[in-house]
Amino acid sequence: MFDLVSQVGDIAWAPYSSTIFAAVTFDGKVHVFDLKVDKYHAICSQQIVSKKTGRLNHISFNPHYPVVIVGDNM
Repeated sequence: MFDLVSQVGDIAWAPYSSTIFAAVTFDGKVHVFDLKVDKYHAICSQQIVSKKTGRLNHISFNPHYPVVIVGDNM
């Protein structure tokens, strides 16, 4: 069980790894998990936008490179 302390806007699995996924939350953060490294905690969490400026509601991985793109409602 993952508690990200905010409502989840979107989740995406990495197309190049069966153990990596990322989630965006309405508090403006991206959380990247690698189940091979740690099954319970994100390996990276990054504040992308302020809570007041927008809600992140989409995330997508590049199909060939370890790059993600996120979007909000603004």
